[in-house]
Amino acid sequence: MQIPVLKREVGPKGATIIGLGSMLGTGVYIALGLASGLVGYYIFLSILIAGGLAICNGFSSAQLAANHPTSGGSYEFGRIHLSKEIGFVAGWVFIFAKGASAAAASLAIAWYLRSYFNIEYEHFDKLLPVVTIFILGCIIQMGLRITIIVNTVIVLITVITLVSIIVFGLFLAHKTGNVQLTTLPMHFSDTQFFSSFLYATSIVFVAFTGYSRIATMAEDMKSPGTTIRFAIFFSILIVMFLYIGVALTGLSVLGPDSFSDFSVNNVAPLFGIADGLSSRFLMILVSIGAVTAMLGVMLNLLLGVSRVFLAMGRNGDMPRFLATIKNSNPIYATIFACIVVLALMLIGDIKSNWSLSAFKVLVYYAITNLAALKLKPEDRFFPRWVSYLGLSGCLLLVVFFEHKTLLQGSKLILAGIIWFYVFLLINRFRVSG
Repeated sequence: MQIPVLKREVGPKGATIIGLGSMLGTGVYIALGLASGLVGYYIFLSILIAGGLAICNGFSSAQLAANHPTSGGSYEFGRIHLSKEIGFVAGWVFIFAKGASAAAASLAIAWYLRSYFNIEYEHFDKLLPVVTIFILGCIIQMGLRITIIVNTVIVLITVITLVSIIVFGLFLAHKTGNVQLTTLPMHFSDTQFFSSFLYATSIVFVAFTGYSRIATMAEDMKSPGTTIRFAIFFSILIVMFLYIGVALTGLSVLGPDSFSDFSVNNVAPLFGIADGLSSRFLMILVSIGAVTAMLGVMLNLLLGVSRVFLAMGRNGDMPRFLATIKNSNPIYATIFACIVVLALMLIGDIKSNWSLSAFKVLVYYAITNLAALKLKPEDRFFPRWVSYLGLSGCLLLVVFFEHKTLLQGSKLILAGIIWFYVFLLINRFRVSG
């Protein structure tokens, strides 16, 4: 029986929009503030390093997707080039890493709206994310073409508001003389600071990893090899410039400590910029941009997670009904993606979801680079050193995570391995029975 496949409906522009929508969310509105508190003005160096590492990992993903243009991303790449177990671990950590990112985004929407409208309803922080996840799930079920249109509108609004925040914020800061930037002190001889710098870089790196949605959705792409390469490179480049601009604005107005405090305590660091400049107009821009950015991230994360569930259902690593496709949409895989995000949203907060997501994403991309190194010379269009650099960066950043996060992430991976072997035994029992 022929396996149903998805229609190839997404071109280079649509793929770039998916990349932008996946990256311009919790990263720009939360992660930059968190990282600034760890490294201060060295955040700019963290952004450049994280962006460079993202490009290396993105190129590894691109050449793998060009050779295997199917849903699932590194779950499929790992299965083909490494082993079924390693591939499963890649898919498992992707589901929970991106589910955690989407959960953090849903909670951040509630926090930004609560802060702006001074909402005092006790259950607002959980009720609004539930409604948001449900609505986005319904949009995805309407088909990819509708989803791309909605996504494009969301991303355009987000980019316009971010550029306006940067330009208007820096203009007001200069005009009022409220500029906090100082000369960078050298701290890299301090071992503790160096560890903090690498941890901050890993936090920022996660803010770039939305480009993986492009490779995960390779089955939806027209001319996957060309489309994916183009979209990954340009989406990362655009996001890098926007991150630098937002970080410059935040540090210019607030300084690193206050910028970080808003991320940790209020989960609204860009509100801090508007408040520091006493600008009502900037407050409105931040509110609009925050909501559309988080919506865009959630929409694209749900798309990516649903495609991994689809691939796992096809291979029998998850229930087979997840591979059901109707109107070129994996209907049950999308429902399961929404359920995962809902569960993570209900049991965690923004900071815990973000930290755990960072660890799991680095594991995922380490597997991606390992798989890319297995490609034959005639199947690659980037040199091997690109994948070696991406792999080394991922492993180095993982080492400097907090012990609590490492322990939680390791437990999750162990749970995935147990699931794999238990599910394998169940499938064999069904076949023999």
